Amino acid sequence: MHVCQIFLSVILPLCLFSDHPAQSFFPFVLYVVIFVIKPVIILVASPHFTPLLEAHTTARHFHNYNRRHKDRKAKKKLIETTVEKKGKKLRNINKLHVKVNFSPPQTQHPFLLVLHNNPFFYHSFLQKKKQILFRKGGKKKKREREQREIIKYVFS
Repeated sequence: MHVCQIFLSVILPLCLFSDHPAQSFFPFVLYVVIFVIKPVIILVASPHFTPLLEAHTTARHFHNYNRRHKDRKAKKKLIETTVEKKGKKLRNINKLHVKVNFSPPQTQHPFLLVLHNNPFFYHSFLQKKKQILFRKGGKKKKREREQREIIKYVFS
């Protein structure tokens, strides 16, 4: 049985009907503590504990995210070496469709800094930036310019 149930069913009735004042006062205090003060403490303390719980879940989420994307880091290294070897004669542009590691933004633009503080938003921003760079042009000069931009972007 639960402590509160024992208290309500056995101790409280005995103390209420006893003659000694100390015997009736102690259970009353205990009753007030369990059913009045404890809920108030929980209500007051919960806003302070909620951010801690949220921080814990966020940390766990990031841990899982990093664990899932370990192989992508290896892919990125491989791509960097292929870019170094081939230089401007990079043929397979689609190979660069890979998550770029989170590096601090080059410019001190506040929007970019806010994005960088939240890696998920920053990552989506990088993806959008890459999509703009990856548009394949119909003309040869435009394609060469895009390839140069991609190489510059990978190493920036």
